[in-house]
Amino acid sequence: MIKDGFEKMMVSFFFQRFFLLGVLICAFFEVQSTPSNQSSIHHHFQKLPEISLGKKDAPLTVVMYYSLTCGHCKEFFVEDEFKSITEKFINTGKVRWVIRDFPLDGIALKAAQVAWCRGGENYFTIAQHLLRHQETWAVNDNWQEPLFKAAKEKGITKEEFENCLQNKELEDSILEECMQGQKKFKINYAPAFVLNGTLHDGEISEKVIQNALNDLEKSSHNKKV
Repeated sequence: MIKDGFEKMMVSFFFQRFFLLGVLICAFFEVQSTPSNQSSIHHHFQKLPEISLGKKDAPLTVVMYYSLTCGHCKEFFVEDEFKSITEKFINTGKVRWVIRDFPLDGIALKAAQVAWCRGGENYFTIAQHLLRHQETWAVNDNWQEPLFKAAKEKGITKEEFENCLQNKELEDSILEECMQGQKKFKINYAPAFVLNGTLHDGEISEKVIQNALNDLEKSSHNKKV
């Protein structure tokens, strides 16, 4: 997936720098949201709509936790791997693919808020576009202007952009989803993949998905016998 040594080095650097910060972001939100603190701190988050591709009754559900500043996540979505998985498994009704935010740093959190600017129906389109332009804003100390430039190409106005960045309720909703991933599946990195409720140890691939489907088919056959 990584084409050259420089990209591999950069991905490794930012992964090491930010994956612990991502855990801390979610952990801080959890501490602030405990019952003892809720009298002074009010989090009015709403559960985010589920972003999913494929049939709801597909035999295999893959939940992907990802960060918009994650180099591996960009490689996965933007290059041919996800396209191939979509054609072979999602479009054929074998896999339902669920996408959830797991921001690894503060910039990723703000980018996720921008991706949600136009609601769930436009989320994935905007998120993919931001990933395609990740190198222009994710590693930039002055990230707001290049991030807005990318968002603007998807029709987001400056006013919408600023409102989304300042939307505390949206921010809390994203962090709540991140926290639930940590609590339920012990996730502390991105991308992370949960297959039918079990955290997969390692990267996802067509082979991994096919093996999971084969195991499900064997299990179903054994139950019938």
